[in-house]
Amino acid sequence: MGTLISRAGENLILAGRCLSAEHEGLASARVTAQCFGYGHAAGIAASEAVTSGRPVRALSGEEIHTLLNTEDAQLDV
Repeated sequence: MGTLISRAGENLILAGRCLSAEHEGLASARVTAQCFGYGHAAGIAASEAVTSGRPVRALSGEEIHTLLNTEDAQLDV
């Protein structure tokens, strides 16, 4: 979640090539399949924030992980 949430502003989620990462990490993170995953996570986070009435920063990565798996993301396989 920390790579998807902007340092400035509230309730701003960024996904795709604007991902916050070191040069080496970004090299593998910009592959299309991973970008689909970031977009999915960003969408789930936005939906959960609106549905629960919480700011995006109040959501944990573990919570989003669990929600992604309920949509068959298969992150634990």
